[in-house]
Amino acid sequence: MIALSWSRLTTFQQCPLKFHLQFISKSFKEEEKSIHLIKGEQLHKQLEDYVLAKNGQGVMPLGFSEEVKGALPYVDKLLTLYDSVHPEAQVACDLNWKPVEWFAKETAWRAIWDVIGLKSQTVFIGDYKSGKIYPYGSTYGQLHLSAVIALERFQETPEVNAAYIYIEHQKVHPVKVTRQQLPEVRGYFEKEFERVQMEKTWDPTPNDNCRWCQATRAQCKFSRKL
Repeated sequence: MIALSWSRLTTFQQCPLKFHLQFISKSFKEEEKSIHLIKGEQLHKQLEDYVLAKNGQGVMPLGFSEEVKGALPYVDKLLTLYDSVHPEAQVACDLNWKPVEWFAKETAWRAIWDVIGLKSQTVFIGDYKSGKIYPYGSTYGQLHLSAVIALERFQETPEVNAAYIYIEHQKVHPVKVTRQQLPEVRGYFEKEFERVQMEKTWDPTPNDNCRWCQATRAQCKFSRKL
């Protein structure tokens, strides 16, 4: 069984061959982190440390970047709205959406929740975003997957409120999944999961992402590399 995350699923949807080379045959070399990725990790870490300090579990950082300063009022609002607010958590589940360990052999799905708010019958999941604003539109995305995992984990919760939190732009894109919507949303991800597991040919799919793909000409006829 091939465990999936949102990033793995989107890689498969972009190009099955890229998925195979990256996650199954592991033919790609580990690349150095870009300055954008490093900056994103630093912003995430500042916000994580802030929540930990507010919970009395750490020391308040001496300072914050200007981007994070703009996002702190939103985090403060979460701290007032929910009985408890927690920083980054790694969650995993099996084929029946039941909680399992991250690296368990029965793991089917993995997700990282950047910030979590909890109170009676209410769950909030926030995903910090750095960089440009992505137009998610009406399609199912990363937070829909997280919401399904949360609704299965917190059975008394009627709905999950979630949001993409764009740190640098001080904008929030809300997402809500109710228990009534759960069968449809869960069904979408179950269908996509089965599609990955049943894949046999791993054919390449040429698209705009080819320009950044590590695949060589020997590995893929659409490669932009020698």
